[in-house]
Amino acid sequence: MPTGHFDEGEAPRIGGRLSIPSLTISGHIDFLVDTGADNTVLFIDDGDRLGLPYNKLPPPTPGARGVGGPAAVSIVEATVSLWDIVQENGIDHFQEYPLSIRLLIMLHNEDEEKEKAMQGVASLLGRDVLNHWAISYDAPTNVLTFDNFRA
Repeated sequence: MPTGHFDEGEAPRIGGRLSIPSLTISGHIDFLVDTGADNTVLFIDDGDRLGLPYNKLPPPTPGARGVGGPAAVSIVEATVSLWDIVQENGIDHFQEYPLSIRLLIMLHNEDEEKEKAMQGVASLLGRDVLNHWAISYDAPTNVLTFDNFRA
């Protein structure tokens, strides 16, 4: 079963692999587990780190809303994979749990103030992925486990 952790601010995190086949982009993301987010969202810092070609994205879609208000996003088909190391006959095996989603990609903003406010914001693992798991959330003992995957 994949396990996450709680960061210094006690925010729940889990590492995963994000793949966007149409853009030949793939890489590790340290997602913020966000049960309040309808969708998984790739934020600017992670997009830049992955070398996301923003000029090749579909046209922006208005209307994504969050705590920071409305934002323009681009929507692409993607795969999010959480993973675990499982033992069989004393041998470690890599177990991957891939899930196809419609990923929201936060776009750079021409408004410098809004752009600056989005720096350092973690990419979100939303309910489009979380609803496929039973999650045990125990911050005092730093245990965040994802179990009983249902595709």
